[in-house]
Amino acid sequence: MKPNKTPRKHAAFASSRRQKRKWMTAVACMAVLVAFGTIWALMMPAATLEGEAHW
Repeated sequence: MKPNKTPRKHAAFASSRRQKRKWMTAVACMAVLVAFGTIWALMMPAATLEGEAHW
C-alpha cells in the first residue's frame, strides 16, 4: 500500500499560499505608495506656480 502524501501536499500548498498572499500584500502597498507619491509630485509644481498652496 502506498503512503498517503496528501497531508504533506496540503501543507506545502498552504505554505506557498501564505507566502504568495504576503508578497501580494507588499506589492499592493508599494503600488499605493507609488500612486500617492506620483499624484503629490504632479500637484506640487501646480501649487508652487499659484504662489500659495491651498491645503
